[in-house]
Amino acid sequence: MKSVISRIREHALAQGERTAVIGVHGEQFDYKSLLEQIEALGADLQRRGIRHDDRVALVLKDGPAMAVTFLAVSSICTCAPLNTAYKTRDFEF
Repeated sequence: MKSVISRIREHALAQGERTAVIGVHGEQFDYKSLLEQIEALGADLQRRGIRHDDRVALVLKDGPAMAVTFLAVSSICTCAPLNTAYKTRDFEF
């Protein structure tokens, strides 16, 4: 079974200019730029010490930045996207 990042990489190589993500405000990323952003953020996270066995909670509003961040984190380690509407007690739990 192929990972999501492997499939994005395949699309970037085969159809790099094709639209991969469209945000609610019309912002768009093609597969090539999506992959570049995922890999750049993933490399930055690894330089900061994030490793395979780590778990990262992610609290971002839905949109292209959330998609890129989720894919970058989940390509390195376990990613737990959390609802931005959570209250402090929910995060503490």
